[in-house]
Amino acid sequence: MGKGLLDNDGNSFERKTSTHGMPVSEAGGSFEKSLMHLGGNIADPFVVFEDVKELYKKVLDMKREKAAEWKKIKNEWEKKNPELDKKLHYFYSGIFT
Repeated sequence: MGKGLLDNDGNSFERKTSTHGMPVSEAGGSFEKSLMHLGGNIADPFVVFEDVKELYKKVLDMKREKAAEWKKIKNEWEKKNPELDKKLHYFYSGIFT
């Protein structure tokens, strides 16, 4: 918990139970010092780092690819199994009479 966090004296604030479930500043950590320690900018604290953007782009691209593959497989299955597909849609509809 609290990876990279610092307290007001600049000491590591990692692995403190107080970091769980409350704001850093209320837990005894320093938001400002922690942000600077992690490479952030106090004037614009919500900037997403470029390496993080790149990572998430790769992850999203992979998920889109996997979803497209799954849809293709499912569509092929639906065509081969129309009765089972009907049952599946009925099951997911939540309407049971």
